[in-house]
Amino acid sequence: MNDAVLHLPREENSGRDDEMDLTQRQRILRMVSQGIPISHIARTEDVDRKAIYRALAQPTKAPPQEAPSTLIAPYVPQIEEWIQKGFTAVWMYQELRRQHRFPGSYDTVKRYVATVRPPKPPESVIRFETPPGDQAQMDWAHFKLTDDNGRIHRFYAFVWTLSYSRWMDILWVPHCDIRTIIRCHEQVFSRHGGVPAEILYDRQSPVYQKQRKEEIVLNPIFEQFARHWGFEPVVAQARRGQTKGKVERPIRYIRGNFYPSVETFESLDKIQNDCDLWLQTCANIRLHRTTRER
Repeated sequence: MNDAVLHLPREENSGRDDEMDLTQRQRILRMVSQGIPISHIARTEDVDRKAIYRALAQPTKAPPQEAPSTLIAPYVPQIEEWIQKGFTAVWMYQELRRQHRFPGSYDTVKRYVATVRPPKPPESVIRFETPPGDQAQMDWAHFKLTDDNGRIHRFYAFVWTLSYSRWMDILWVPHCDIRTIIRCHEQVFSRHGGVPAEILYDRQSPVYQKQRKEEIVLNPIFEQFARHWGFEPVVAQARRGQTKGKVERPIRYIRGNFYPSVETFESLDKIQNDCDLWLQTCANIRLHRTTRER
């Protein structure tokens, strides 16, 4: 008896593109933006691959906006102006409470903001966590403000984040040279009561000098400083901002949550005092998404 192969008729996926509702289409588009293979999406969503390609070719329609609630309606023009400036919903809620004694909740503001400004698609980046005390990340952020006389002041924020706990420290300084970065390090070492095993930097001039083939050449003054304190300076790869995500994201948080409340420049000491209070009462008491602790 000869071996025989029984060929069964292949069943087509039961899903059809004309039966794909808006929710499923948005879900599929989100998975495609995350780099998930079309074949995997087709199996997961039970639709034909051709239907997915047709969905991708269709223009994306914005979901219909809900009418604002009676609580939020009087503040819509102000909120939309803040949205155009890139402020966060948290900051907008705080300012509505402070300036207008807004009677509603944060969720009311957040829901309305979401209808006007859709959330950004999630980044396809693999997250990694470091043990306590193992790593800190440091970066500079540049700011400018106008004083009451119309004079523009440019200054910098030395932003420091412990990679495990996300505990932040910020020092406001007029320069970002080698003397300043050393002084800021020693100040946060004193504030923290210790030194992490390694500190991650981008290719900033006070730390990084050049790359010779595979070797990273550090500023000799900073290299000696690191040896004195016993930590390992680690320089991130070029054009890889994700490597320092634990300090890049806090900088966006500072720009969106603290900085808009600084209306005019009085002095760096005034900004430092206000920022220290913000760190104590807002930034450093948030619940950590990974550890579920403050």
